[in-house]
Amino acid sequence: MKKHLIAVVALVVSVMILASCKKDAEALEIQKPYTYDEQYYSNLRAYKKTESHAFLWLLCSVCSYTGR
Repeated sequence: MKKHLIAVVALVVSVMILASCKKDAEALEIQKPYTYDEQYYSNLRAYKKTESHAFLWLLCSVCSYTGR
């Protein structure tokens, strides 16, 4: 009797778990990556060459590389 009860409970639980899973595939809208023109990159290079920001840029790049 106890085995039948355990089997019925296991069956009910497994049906509930399977019924709760949604299988509807939703369309994902993928965001387009940023596109920059040559003016942006030339401004960025000029910014990185300035003395006041060069150390900060170097420090941030080192910290992001080491994971700190």
